[in-house]
Amino acid sequence: MDIIQQATQKIEEGLSREAQGQLREALRCYEDALGMLQPELDALGEDAPAELRLLAGVCLNNIGRVYRAQGDLGRALDYYQQALAIDQAIAPQSQQTARDLNNIGLVYEAQGDLGRALDYYQQALAIAEQAAPNSIEHAGILNNIGLVYREQGDLGQALAYHQQALAIIEQVAPNSQDHAGILGNIGLVYEAQGDFGRALDYYQQALAIAEQVAPNSQLHATILNNIGRVYGAQGDLGRALEYFQQALAIIEQVAPNSKDHGGILGNIGLVYREQGDWGRALDYYQRALAITEQVAPNSQDHA
Repeated sequence: MDIIQQATQKIEEGLSREAQGQLREALRCYEDALGMLQPELDALGEDAPAELRLLAGVCLNNIGRVYRAQGDLGRALDYYQQALAIDQAIAPQSQQTARDLNNIGLVYEAQGDLGRALDYYQQALAIAEQAAPNSIEHAGILNNIGLVYREQGDLGQALAYHQQALAIIEQVAPNSQDHAGILGNIGLVYEAQGDFGRALDYYQQALAIAEQVAPNSQLHATILNNIGRVYGAQGDLGRALEYFQQALAIIEQVAPNSKDHGGILGNIGLVYREQGDWGRALDYYQRALAITEQVAPNSQDHA
């Protein structure tokens, strides 16, 4: 078995581990695969076959993805940039290069650098429109651009990009997690615009899909939380509490002590405060604060 086959097998093992949430084991597999390729890459330099170099790019990208999932954004960015350097040198207008640019955008967005994130997403989009038009990747990049515009407060642009993403995903991956996520993001835009009826409609569509393809997942919990927030805004505190509590039951299992966990606890506290149950409200706010101080210790706005 040659080195490329060995490395490919190790990458496939890593992907399986990653899918099961075994991030440390996945990282070890990807690093092992890269280690298999590195001696030949070092020996041949620029004369190394494109297949070998591109496979190294896959390893670097996957390592970056694991570090991003672990919250180590600095390392993730470093590995993504190494992958980009390889792919741009060999196939600058390829789907792989679009993927690298998009991934770098994800890191900058997570770091709060929305301007840089948008720049990388736009570069990725320009390539994806040529190399992978009307694909899941194309829809994902459009969706990410929409997220940045929403964070910047440009709700019109956000909605336009999310709707483009939705039109594609409905064709290539209907009733998928990606489909549910995009529907939920459109709901967020309508909620931000104060159009609670439309927001609720999109959230309910997203929920119906999530219950089928991603039950008891973080996505499922997020959608339930969003529905609860709309009912709360409409003054239906009983329904809001019901959805928040469903979301809490899930998030405590799949992402305890996370930002989402803290947010849901805070929303429950808000309902109890609106109902005049100050004791319960305080209890949930304190639980939310304890989590927020762990995941965002430098934040000045814990509530």
